[in-house]
Amino acid sequence: MFIDDLELSLQDDVNSGLTLDDITIILMLFADDMVIFGKSPQELQNSLNLLHTYCLKWGLEVNTAKNKNNVFLKTWSIK
Repeated sequence: MFIDDLELSLQDDVNSGLTLDDITIILMLFADDMVIFGKSPQELQNSLNLLHTYCLKWGLEVNTAKNKNNVFLKTWSIK
């Protein structure tokens, strides 16, 4: 119930998250796990800063021992 508005808090601007067709994905939640999506390391850092602010506002705490960061870079090749 606490995180009902979390996605809106992480949506810093209209370009936040990843867009597939017409669907924008900012985060995925399952039980007590969360994945935050972004197009760049800077966007991910911005989302983490917004998450920090959100947690301070609502008195929540992130378990940093379970925290993992993955950055996947998309490369283009022209044939």
